[in-house]
Amino acid sequence: MGLIRPDDPVRVLMSTPAASADPNVSLFDLAATLEAEGVGAVTLMTADHLDGVVSERDIVRALAAGCDPADVWAADVMAGEPLYADLDDPIVIVAERMLDQGVRHMPVVQDGRVLGVVSMRDALRVFTEAWRRGSEDER
Repeated sequence: MGLIRPDDPVRVLMSTPAASADPNVSLFDLAATLEAEGVGAVTLMTADHLDGVVSERDIVRALAAGCDPADVWAADVMAGEPLYADLDDPIVIVAERMLDQGVRHMPVVQDGRVLGVVSMRDALRVFTEAWRRGSEDER
């Protein structure tokens, strides 16, 4: 991945392509998609339009509330208006927005198209490496 700094644009950090699903898929099928793709969240898309994001945490909340995963749809558990980052947003700004909004995954969008997803784990890795570099410079 090379040397990435917190003020670099999020495009250097995002995972591509973003895993996506139809908003009308069941939670059961959505969980299977998360497992197959090895990701913690999927974007819900209608045509090329971002409708929302559903994460593992959203599925767990629905199950804990007693929902039947075969009879509840992704659109039923997605958050409201989807949050997203622009390709050139600095990683640190995207991470702050994710913290402020309590989300762990954020789609990266350009001209209305989802190009990738950045996770809080990705951002944390950048901050940890920057801190280590700073600590080594002080020695």
